[in-house]
Amino acid sequence: ARGEIVSPAASREMLEVMGRLKDNEMLPARLPKEARVSHKTGAIDGIRNDAGLVALPDGRRYVAAFFSRGLKDEKLGERCLAAASRVLYDFVSR
Repeated sequence: ARGEIVSPAASREMLEVMGRLKDNEMLPARLPKEARVSHKTGAIDGIRNDAGLVALPDGRRYVAAFFSRGLKDEKLGERCLAAASRVLYDFVSR
């Protein structure tokens, strides 16, 4: 995210690609509209994951990564990850 591991241009491009993700049922689902989220999801039977960079309206940023496995109800798992994401956002944005 800071352009230190890869070039600044490559870093920006990756964040732009991640920012266009259409599956927003987890990490960004319950966040305020002003939060900018660049993330990547992963899903197979019984597993739901989401990781990315969240930018707060004041410019601060944090990395969040949520992983689950053994889900009997995948939609419930997605809702739980979304709820955890909101708890983290509320904590960081204080």
